[in-house]
Amino acid sequence: MAKLLSLLQRWLAEDDGADKRKAIRHSNVELVAHYWTGGQPAENEVTDISTSGMHIRTKGRVYPGSILLVTVQKRQMHAEDEWITVQARVVRHTADGMGMQFVLMERSMNDTAANLADRKAMDRFLRNVVRVK
Repeated sequence: MAKLLSLLQRWLAEDDGADKRKAIRHSNVELVAHYWTGGQPAENEVTDISTSGMHIRTKGRVYPGSILLVTVQKRQMHAEDEWITVQARVVRHTADGMGMQFVLMERSMNDTAANLADRKAMDRFLRNVVRVK
C-alpha cells in the first residue's frame, strides 16, 4: 500500500497543470478540420495548431486514444496546397472540443491509399498556410 501511495504522490507531483507541449502553437488561423466517424463529416474550427497537434472546436466526442483520418484545410481554399490529410490521435477533451496529436510518418509513403502526410509535408503545409517562418 505504501508503494502505491508513493507512486500516486509522484504522479500527482509530475502533473502540475503546466503545459508540457513543446511545439509552437498558432491560434487565430483560418483552418477547419473534417474527420469521419461513420456519419456525415462536419466542418470543425481549428482553434490552434502546431507541427505536433491541434485543437478543434466540436460538439462530437471520440474516445481518447482513437486515431482518426483528419483533413485540415483553409476555410476558403484557393489552391491545392491549402489542405492536408493526417492521422491524429485524440488525446484530450475540452469544454468546447478535442485536442489531437498528429501521428506523422517519418518519410512519405505517397503510394498509400490515404496519401497521408509525413513530417516534411506537415511543416510545408504550416509554412504555406499559417505563414510559419
